[in-house]
Amino acid sequence: MDTMSDTECRALLDEALYATIGVVSDGAPYVTPISFVKSGDALFFRCATGQRVDALRTDLRACVTVVRFFEETGEWESVMVRGTVRFIEDDETKSEVVSLLLEKYRAYEPAMGVALPELPIDDAVTFCIAVDDMSGRNSGRSLAPRTRPGRL
Repeated sequence: MDTMSDTECRALLDEALYATIGVVSDGAPYVTPISFVKSGDALFFRCATGQRVDALRTDLRACVTVVRFFEETGEWESVMVRGTVRFIEDDETKSEVVSLLLEKYRAYEPAMGVALPELPIDDAVTFCIAVDDMSGRNSGRSLAPRTRPGRL
């Protein structure tokens, strides 16, 4: 495995379609997939209320991971961001986040076969995590069976 540079990590965060977010819920890890968009040095999220949001309201720490796997070669790369969640309450910032998310995901409308609807800014929870602590790894340039995901 090789360590990814800060530039490589940020590029993967810019390009990744989704992430997984880990939170602490009732004292146990809780990890779920989530849509996001990177803007500046922060990751922005918008989601419905539920266990993930309840956990974040209790403990603001979160860990976000993105992974890219190349099926043709078996190579992979991943970035992990740890940080503190900040809930966004002002409508102007919420509206900006909605616009950024729609801009990112509208490119995939033809593949989905449906158009993304306009999103109201007041029916979901919006939050961000500053990219303070970030690390990335990849399978390395000389991929060997020992570096493939799930190796024993």
